[in-house]
Amino acid sequence: MDVNKIINFLEKPKIKIEELGKLKKQKVYVNLFEIKMNKDLTLYQYPYTIIPPIGNADSFIRDKLFKFSEKKLKTIFGDCFISGDSLYSMKEMKENIIVNSILYLKGKIDYEIEFNDFGKKKLIKNEDIQKDPLSKQFIEMIIKDILHSNPKLEFYKDVFVIPKNKKHIETDKFSIFFYPGFTTSFVETESGNYLNVNLKNKLIQDETIYDYLNNFQYKKNKHVQDEIKEKLRDRSFKVSYDEKKNYRIDDILFENYRTPKKQTIFHGGKTINLVEYYKKAHYLTIKDENQPLILVRK
Repeated sequence: MDVNKIINFLEKPKIKIEELGKLKKQKVYVNLFEIKMNKDLTLYQYPYTIIPPIGNADSFIRDKLFKFSEKKLKTIFGDCFISGDSLYSMKEMKENIIVNSILYLKGKIDYEIEFNDFGKKKLIKNEDIQKDPLSKQFIEMIIKDILHSNPKLEFYKDVFVIPKNKKHIETDKFSIFFYPGFTTSFVETESGNYLNVNLKNKLIQDETIYDYLNNFQYKKNKHVQDEIKEKLRDRSFKVSYDEKKNYRIDDILFENYRTPKKQTIFHGGKTINLVEYYKKAHYLTIKDENQPLILVRK
């Protein structure tokens, strides 16, 4: 779906300061960009069933499951979103679908998301967006896709930044990268539908996780290790050989058998440890072969 052909973002009027006194009736924009759909769109509704069942009250597990399955779902349904007990997509499906996902939450659980009731259609119109929550959610999805398709932007959760505008700030106490950034939100007013853009900056610490760990006497000290895990868990980070991607820390593995020297993977037709893998795949030499590993789940 070419989202840029579905929605128009109307430019703000260019008004010179000296001309303000001559204006009698003029729309005033405050960080708002008017949004208008070029055509009416059809959404298809796909109710789902989760096996084994997840209670309605346990929305956390359900959200995690769909987040973990997002790539698989988009491969099947294209651009889609979940609302209530149904998935909505612009793609019409004509057969039952079962999506299998293994979720790691206090153990390994194998879930199936089953879609088996098709046929309901919903027409999305400009005039419906303000009145219908489902139409609003669909437009928000399209706006998100437009922003994420821009190769000049990077994202940190709900904040998007322009990497070339980053600044390095260094004092005797800290060293950080400052990214001027923005957040967006969909705003409904009496006069129409708007994209609201707000200033929100991002600060990234200019210290590697390895350096951070070495500030502590963590080896053979379980209490210190637990404190480090608590501070670093769910924090985002980048790697030096691919600065465009963001990763999230799920865990720090302090176990003796979880080191670059002892952890093995299957690569190039044979089993090798991480020291060999990084040398072959990324041309990087791991100097400390016994450092802890960072666990990142896709």
